[in-house]
Amino acid sequence: MKKINREIKNGREITNVRIRVLKRCEIPKAAAVYALAWRKANVGEEWTGATAEKFFEYFLRRQRDLFFVAVYKGKVVGGIVGDIVPWWDGPHLSDTEIFVHPKFQRRGIARLLLLAILKKAIRKYQITTLEGFADVKSRFPLEWYNRIGWERTRWVHIAGDPKKMLEKLQ
Repeated sequence: MKKINREIKNGREITNVRIRVLKRCEIPKAAAVYALAWRKANVGEEWTGATAEKFFEYFLRRQRDLFFVAVYKGKVVGGIVGDIVPWWDGPHLSDTEIFVHPKFQRRGIARLLLLAILKKAIRKYQITTLEGFADVKSRFPLEWYNRIGWERTRWVHIAGDPKKMLEKLQ
């Protein structure tokens, strides 16, 4: 995969960010950034480095070639991962997770990460749809998602406590 480079402003200095496939040894670093990004987003998901590592291992077992990281000065500052799912209208890039360290947000890194995964998924898997979740209460990044072409669907994300469901079903 060709490396994508982008210069961003960080205070006064200009820095170089590289987008590339995640190396297994970087899982703890990427997991720490993921957990921090979710804590700062304050949307009710309490990720830790350990739980994020398990999550990332899960994705690596399923779709290793679609896990990209943004690297700045040798450090992981963001990432994106998704999963190819066969669907009635062709392959979907699903369960897409994008995360950027809070200090590096709104500097074009998420755009570069999305470009990398979309180019690869379109070229290699001929995806027809990109799917993801976003918090409806957060203007950022929802407005950005809308600007770049994501649309709300008629589907509603549902979740529940399986023990309570079991009780009600019996």
